[in-house]
Amino acid sequence: MTEAWIKIETMLNEMRPLLIEAGILQDRLLMPQGDPRRIRCAGPLAWLTVVHDTAWAEANKIKRLLPQEIWDYYKIQEFQDMREQVMLEAALKKLVKAWKTERPSFFRRKLNGTKEKATIENSDHETSTGMCV
Repeated sequence: MTEAWIKIETMLNEMRPLLIEAGILQDRLLMPQGDPRRIRCAGPLAWLTVVHDTAWAEANKIKRLLPQEIWDYYKIQEFQDMREQVMLEAALKKLVKAWKTERPSFFRRKLNGTKEKATIENSDHETSTGMCV
């Protein structure tokens, strides 16, 4: 594995629970298949770092205000207007918008081989020069 590949995978693993809670499909949160040395990583790493450090960090900060048990209790009791819930919902909407804005094709492939499957040679923005090597 390469350093860029490992950074992407580490950030994605950290971000995954909130991204799923925000409504991002799990198949968009998996690493591409293939030889990491042949997949462009500079663009996806830069993009993911921005999303991680902005929208995800904001949502995560709000999520950490309360223990998970309290969030679960709110859901079980069908509370919807608690201040923390309103703040988290707004932050999750921003996270979804950030995730969908200029997302590199690195994160767009589908595992079942249908449309939007990224090619191994061109799974990033054309302007990127960094390979996962």
